[in-house]
Amino acid sequence: MNFEWAANAEPVDLRWEDNDTRVGVTWNDGHVSTYTLPYLRRICPCAVCRSAHAKPPIHQSDGKSKFQILSDAQAKLANANAKVLESYPIGSYAIGLKWGDGHNEGIYSYSMLRAMCPCTECSERLKANLDGQG
Repeated sequence: MNFEWAANAEPVDLRWEDNDTRVGVTWNDGHVSTYTLPYLRRICPCAVCRSAHAKPPIHQSDGKSKFQILSDAQAKLANANAKVLESYPIGSYAIGLKWGDGHNEGIYSYSMLRAMCPCTECSERLKANLDGQG
């Protein structure tokens, strides 16, 4: 997979929006991303959540790593728990979030967040990369 557009991603501006229900990021490449809290909860990159996201496992037999997304039932549960109690920097490369359900294991690296931007342009680029076309 080739996530060149995300490899050197750094936020120029990281902010809460819409009464703290969204995270807005302006990236060093000029792109602006908006992440809803349910979306961030669904893409939690921690080992516990990744193993619960879906099957097959994260590392495919072809050696490609794929992001996994929660099932509809898991997403509904994640939506119910998508309240951030605390946010904190992790070094200069990531943010951590403590969720309303007490979960705080996910480290949201800036490159991962940039690659997982939910806007149409980025979603299409991510899908093409995951499908082996990018």
